[in-house]
This record gives sequence, structure tokens and C-alpha cells, in this order.
Amino acid sequence: MATPEAISKLELLVASRVMDLRAISDVVSGDPGLKAQVIYILRETDATSTPLTSLEGCVVELGREGMRECLHRARSESKKS
Repeated sequence: MATPEAISKLELLVASRVMDLRAISDVVSGDPGLKAQVIYILRETDATSTPLTSLEGCVVELGREGMRECLHRARSESKKS
């Protein structure tokens, strides 16, 4: 499950006018719950046909909408506990 701090940081980054992919990747890589959500969403949507070798590549592939979905799921998961 993602930490509230990581969710808050990611919300700010995704909401910004220009997404800082490095900063988003840093937040996601530092939180196992967010990292799991990113990987799960990529696999679920089959968003890419080529293997991604970096977290930053995963963030790029998901884009803003995919990261919003990641946040939505992370928030929902944290409310359950």
C-alpha cells in the first residue's frame, strides 16, 4: 500500500502543468505501493508492446491519465485500511 506522503507528492507532480518525469519516477520508485500500481496498470492495460526497462519509461508510457489512475487506486487502497 502506498504511503500518504508519497500519494501527496505524486498528486502535486501529476497535477502540475508540466510533468517532471524524473521527480515522478523518484517518488514512485521510493514507494513499493506506488511502484506496484504502475506495474499493475501497465500489465492490465497492455499499454506497451515493447518491454520497458526503467521506471521512467513506465511513467512515460502511462502518461498523465495512467498516473491519475495509479493515484486513484492508491487512494482507494489506503482508505480500505
